[in-house]
This record gives sequence, C-alpha cells and structure tokens, in this order.
Amino acid sequence: MRRGLVIVGACLALTGCLRGLDVDVSGPTAAPVFTVKPSWILERDRPCLDWAKVRDIATNEVVWAIYGGLACPKLSAVTYGLTPSGLTTPTPARPLVPGRIYRAEVHGQGWLGGVVFTCEAERCRKVEP
Repeated sequence: MRRGLVIVGACLALTGCLRGLDVDVSGPTAAPVFTVKPSWILERDRPCLDWAKVRDIATNEVVWAIYGGLACPKLSAVTYGLTPSGLTTPTPARPLVPGRIYRAEVHGQGWLGGVVFTCEAERCRKVEP
C-alpha cells in the first residue's frame, strides 16, 4: 500500500496536476480557430499558453506547431497558421486537406486540451469519437 502511494506521489510530482479542457474548432479550412472551453479558467483570466500543435491522425505527422516557452502568453483562442506575439513556430502550417482527420492539442500552465476535427471544402468541424 505504502509503495503504491509513493508511486502515485512521484507520478503527480513529475507530471503535475493537469486539468482537462475542451477545445472547440470553427472557421474556414484555410485558418480554423481553436478555442479553449468551457470557460472555468477564463472566468479568472485567459489561460497561459505553453504550446499548441495539430497532427494528421493518419500519419501522426505534426502539420503545425507553436511554442510559447517562458513567454506563456495569455490566449483563449489560436488561429491555425498564425503565430501570436511571444510564440515561435517550429513547424510552419501546412495546408489542411479536406476530408482528412486531425487532432489539435493545446497546453498551458495546469491544463491540457484537444479536439479531433476535419475540414470540408470551406469549413472545419469537430469530429465526435
């Protein structure tokens, strides 16, 4: 029993306590917007964003990534392909292919969220599992 508590404690210390957030997707295929929701964290302030990335689920390839590093800007939404002030873009945005399935992940101080989505000819939408 005691060993189990030590292991759990070590895991929490190493990973921290992350609160899960839903992320919504909307907007055109060329520049979908990822919005952090529900607004529990937004009631106090906009969340501090460490990084965001989008992966093609079929290939597991990152098609866009931004990182905040120590800057950790406070944002409640990010637009695909745009790099907010204070962030860097290690993986520039590639065009999203209509019909492909993607996963967007966003991470901030104390929270993590994501959304699975697809884009059609003109709009992107959430894909329910």
